[in-house]
Amino acid sequence: MNSLIGEDVRGDYSLRDRQLGVVILLVVAIVAGFVRALRRIVNIPVVAVVVAIGFVAGRMVSTYDLKEKLLPVTDAQIRELLFLYLPVLMFTSAFNLRHHLFKQCFWQCVLLGCGGLAFSTMLFMLYMSGTRDAEQQNLAETVLISLLTCCAEPMFVSDLDVLSSARSHILETIIMGEPLVGVTCLWMAYRFSTFPGKLTIYSFFNTVVCTLFVGPIFGKVFGRVLAMATIALSQDLPVSFIVNVTSVIATWAFAEKFLYGAGITTIVSMGLTASAHSAATVHNPVVLRKFWMLVRYGYNVVIVFLSAYRIGRDTRQHLGWHEIMSPINAYVAKIGVRFVTTIVLYPLLASVGYDLSWQQCLIVAWANFKGAIMIGLDLTRAFPTINLAFALKEQFIRMGTLFLVQLLNTTTLPKLMSMLGLLTLSDVERANMNMVIMALRNTARASTNFQRRDKKFSGADWKWVQMHTYIDNPYAGVEDEERVEQTDSYIPARVYRNAAAKKASGCILRLQKVCYNKQYEDGMIHNKTKATILAALQYPMEKEGYLDYAMMRPFITVPEWIYRLKDLVQRFAGNEAIEKRHTRSSRSRTDEEEEDIENVTMLSSMLKEGWYHVLVGFEALGFVLLLSGLALFMFQKGTEPAQHELLLSVVTSVQGIYVLLYSLEMVLLVYNVGMLRVGKDVWKQLDVIMYFLVVAEFVLISMASVQSEKPGNVYPIILQVSFITLVSCRIVKTLQKRVVLFVWVWDLLDGILNRKLFYAYDLSWAYITAEDEAMAKVFRFVTQPNLAVAIRENSGYNKLQTLKNVVDIQQRYPNIEGAFQDYLVAPDTLGLLGFLTATPSVCQCVCETDVEMCCIPMEEMTLLVEQNPEAPSLVYRMWFSVAIRVGLAVLVNQKRYQEWTHDKLKRFLENGIMPNLYYAIDFTLDEAVLDVILIQGVVQCPKTMEIYTGPTYIPNSVREMTLPGNPSGRARPIMLITTVMRYHLPSDLDWFHQPLTHYDYRKQRAYSLAATRPS
Repeated sequence: MNSLIGEDVRGDYSLRDRQLGVVILLVVAIVAGFVRALRRIVNIPVVAVVVAIGFVAGRMVSTYDLKEKLLPVTDAQIRELLFLYLPVLMFTSAFNLRHHLFKQCFWQCVLLGCGGLAFSTMLFMLYMSGTRDAEQQNLAETVLISLLTCCAEPMFVSDLDVLSSARSHILETIIMGEPLVGVTCLWMAYRFSTFPGKLTIYSFFNTVVCTLFVGPIFGKVFGRVLAMATIALSQDLPVSFIVNVTSVIATWAFAEKFLYGAGITTIVSMGLTASAHSAATVHNPVVLRKFWMLVRYGYNVVIVFLSAYRIGRDTRQHLGWHEIMSPINAYVAKIGVRFVTTIVLYPLLASVGYDLSWQQCLIVAWANFKGAIMIGLDLTRAFPTINLAFALKEQFIRMGTLFLVQLLNTTTLPKLMSMLGLLTLSDVERANMNMVIMALRNTARASTNFQRRDKKFSGADWKWVQMHTYIDNPYAGVEDEERVEQTDSYIPARVYRNAAAKKASGCILRLQKVCYNKQYEDGMIHNKTKATILAALQYPMEKEGYLDYAMMRPFITVPEWIYRLKDLVQRFAGNEAIEKRHTRSSRSRTDEEEEDIENVTMLSSMLKEGWYHVLVGFEALGFVLLLSGLALFMFQKGTEPAQHELLLSVVTSVQGIYVLLYSLEMVLLVYNVGMLRVGKDVWKQLDVIMYFLVVAEFVLISMASVQSEKPGNVYPIILQVSFITLVSCRIVKTLQKRVVLFVWVWDLLDGILNRKLFYAYDLSWAYITAEDEAMAKVFRFVTQPNLAVAIRENSGYNKLQTLKNVVDIQQRYPNIEGAFQDYLVAPDTLGLLGFLTATPSVCQCVCETDVEMCCIPMEEMTLLVEQNPEAPSLVYRMWFSVAIRVGLAVLVNQKRYQEWTHDKLKRFLENGIMPNLYYAIDFTLDEAVLDVILIQGVVQCPKTMEIYTGPTYIPNSVREMTLPGNPSGRARPIMLITTVMRYHLPSDLDWFHQPLTHYDYRKQRAYSLAATRPS
């Protein structure tokens, strides 16, 4: 059945008609874009508008009998468009998902998208069985239509803003994550219905396994590759966009063709992986997201319009006015089924993942949007014998249900959220916005001060810049009716206490969130640790609670099965092999001279270590699987002579490649070991015998492939089976050195378990650090003493409970290696000073585990300095970094700055200036100077004759100073100056704008570096 009701399209569809059809699509896209822009003022359902335009246009074309001239679109064409739209839809939905929150609420999405969909489908099937005639009822068709009606689809692009207005990231993630699971189940059911031939258990098992396991693995790999490619092309956005679209479509086609229809899960996994790396893909990741949203928007408009247009054109002769109630009844049934399903699943939803209130569950039930899948999916492919009139009526019901869902649910969703209190502004959100606005203002002020010192902007009108720089708080004028502080009516003391407790918890949560971000920026925790702990922090921030140990316990506690599996792996591997591996790794680090004397080849080393045998065994296993698959495929498909000859040639070529590799292996073996030693070893004698047998089999198969012309000849099949049997015998080669294989398996499992232990360890220390920060600063952020004491006690309890887990990990496995890796500079500031002052630094460190040390030679640093002579020079930037570090330690002891935070004081010092005092004899300060910190060198006050030696703070009373000593022999005076206003140094002292000079650095001498391992 096509969209022209069985009639063929005549040949008078001219070029002018095609151009007119394209113009119509462009006009519809422009109108839809205009309506989408109006959503900022009026809440207009874009999908409903597009459906109405398409249906009315189809009716008009059918009325004037222009269906063969104007857009003669068919069901097959819409099916092809939908097939290419699905990867764009699923990738965009997964890419815009908050992946770290989706991991925590994954089982809630599975419960709604799979269990809820199954329950809703059964209820809707009962409704359909009561409204349809008995002769028109078909079980498979009813199931598929019910699935299509009840399945939640990824929301239309214009509906995302409505959902985001709730400011609940957890609710948004659950509503956006449920369709990813639901569409996966729907696509599997649709493929089962359209499966060519009879559906067998084997094909069902393959589809389920590939959809649930193989597809996500391939999607994660493809997502990593896409992220790497986008990072490499971050400077060229058009090429990056083309690579993104091509990769998604190619991955979808590959998964649908070769992974038994696992395209949905592959694309979803690919989108989640790419979203995890989106911050590093381009300089502005929002551009990439907007590009995908634009592609999805245009594609969605075209499919929805064409589907509604086709339904309006073809249903004119088969529908009457009495049919208009059918979509309304279906909509009411769908909404009722959705609410019943949510009520039934509410206890389970509240017990897994994040805790949901009844208001949020009501929004989950109401926000069950529909889109292009419901209106564009073609059921005639699954049921080719379906009645034409009934099929058109069923499509009209689907279109009407989609129209009502988008019209009613979309327009009433913001009002419903407001009635349920989900749009109210909490104190935490208001405080977060105030903190963001303050940070933006400080950044703008620091940037202005930095640019004022640059001579390139000396002619700028900074007063005009300040007057036209607006950073306003969007929540400044928002009035919250529920705020206790602004009410004049009588409020019980319990409400006051709850409001104060929520406010205190919000302050501590913001403090801890800043602490986690700072730990990540300083390299103390990893990206995965940061994402996990911020996902755990999201729920208490929305509930205005506190992140206590009970919430963090699932993240920081190591499951008992990991301990048992690690102990089992250690016992299975054996201590002898483990000690041998550690001894070999130790010798590789300490006995380098002996290994250089041996001077063995790579193959000889592999023969000695046993990796040669493992490689040969796995090579044989791979060829056995490949040849077995080709033989099975040839036995099933090779019935035609031409196809049989082609397949036999492919099999012979693969066997020839194996014989070639086997021959190369034997030549290298005889060359490295010698023929005499080969003759004395039984295993090597078997290799030689097996080699001649394999060559003989290959010769016979080659002759048979040339002479065989009939597909039914049994002789080539027997030869192939015998060749596969001979090659499979070589798999035993792996067991000849099984200790190597066992050690490799041990290393693999041990590395996986170590990573599990490490992330629990890393999360624990991040949590402990945040609790220490809360205990240290709780009295600064919480005004009520009783609440501050309670929070301090709670933080202490959380810290002690977490320390028990850390001590448990350290006591059980004190020698864990591999996962505990980080890059450290020891010493940090001292190392820079060693280069800048041309003086070697001696330091001592104690390492708890094995460390690998690398040294940057002085010559390399000198060359780096000489290659960057422009202002500000690299030497200046190094000294400025050292000055800020030293200045923090000096300035924090001054009474005026003791209440300042570390970040505020650091930003204050970064706005300071550093004069070039290399040749200076005396130096005078004016009244604009606020603080003077002597980092290095000696200065003397000419009035009091007092000498100041850096690092030290020079009092405000000292405004004139002398610099004793010869410039070439004294330590270079380094001074950091802070000012209260715009300040310019003389050109001879303005080090910031001076290029590199010959006295800025000295040619370094060669120093030897000795490292000892602690006993």
